Amino acid sequence: MLLRKLIFGGLLAMGAMGVWMVSSCASGGGGFDCGNGICESFEDSVSCPADCGGSTCGNFICEIGENDATCASDCTGGVCGNAICEASENTITCMVDCICGNNTCDTGESAATCPIDCGTTTCGNGVCDGTETTTTCPQDCTTNPVCGDGVCNGTENTTTCPQDCTTNPVCGDGVCNGAETISTCPADCDISCTDPVCDLYPQCGCTTGLKCTLDGDLDNACETAGSTPAGGTCTAESDCAGGTLCLPRDEAATVGQCLAYCDDATQAGCTGATSYCYELVGEGSIPIPGAAICTITCLPENPSVGCPTGFTCAVYTHPSSTDSFTDCHADVGTGSQGASCDADIGPYCAAGYGCFSDGSVTTCYQWCTGTSGCNVGTCDTAAFEPPAIVGGTTYGICY
Repeated sequence: MLLRKLIFGGLLAMGAMGVWMVSSCASGGGGFDCGNGICESFEDSVSCPADCGGSTCGNFICEIGENDATCASDCTGGVCGNAICEASENTITCMVDCICGNNTCDTGESAATCPIDCGTTTCGNGVCDGTETTTTCPQDCTTNPVCGDGVCNGTENTTTCPQDCTTNPVCGDGVCNGAETISTCPADCDISCTDPVCDLYPQCGCTTGLKCTLDGDLDNACETAGSTPAGGTCTAESDCAGGTLCLPRDEAATVGQCLAYCDDATQAGCTGATSYCYELVGEGSIPIPGAAICTITCLPENPSVGCPTGFTCAVYTHPSSTDSFTDCHADVGTGSQGASCDADIGPYCAAGYGCFSDGSVTTCYQWCTGTSGCNVGTCDTAAFEPPAIVGGTTYGICY
């Protein structure tokens, strides 16, 4: 039985018996969960509109999947949301790009109509702008104070501008002031952080007892850190230790799994030869800045090595990088060799088995390697072409 591997993990494979598919990752059958509120690296607006949304031609936003040819009204001449007020955009069609205060001196704006975008740092022009302060230019800044410049001046007070005037500064307001230091308030004072609040990897910007993680709006936030390390189970974000995220693991899961944050550009932060760092994306398939997590190093033929009780392990291949890796998932049932299965809604295969389809029926087959035994049949490591090699191990299925 020779199968030709096209995509492994939402796997399509051509063979003598027709078209085979490892459906255990296609839509909630693997480590990625449609409906969990995060548009992950293997999801898009077509395969998972619940997480990734769908493009709407005519809404004046050039979204993922749209271009000049498919939606000229949104995409011709400009892309709303890129912080540039382009020729085809205006304050009605794209307010986020064309409104005064977007840090770009757009068409129609001037130093007179929008000094915050178009003004120059000229002491005496009546505008406290650029690097001016009450010390360097009192004639502009004393009567026209800028809240957030670290100087409590003019009409500012603790009510109208607490970040400049309070004697008890608020940690997390983006201003390192008063008695705040890098030790007492790294969120404001740690200049090594790239995010205004905190960094996910390496962890930066949160005080002792807190961790930097994604909040409900998928923004970086300092939240209570738990004690469960990467790979352990969780029911709330506060269960997971610093540097990890509690993520649901598919439709059958009653618990999530703590996954380590990492750098997808360098693969730094992941441990084990079969772990992989992949970027998280939000609604509309837009990457979440600095947000990437590690898959779990585990053994598909023996999921108890690497995966918690009640989870199983499978092999995947990233669709763009073609790198193969392992990960745990929680769609686990009782189906053994030859049992009928449905990786999306169940019945699910038992731990150590994958759900394969020949185009008409889906069947459980046991994962195996060249050195491991099969409960039924023999291990066919030539089942996939090119071979499914992960971390130096060639995987096949019992047949």
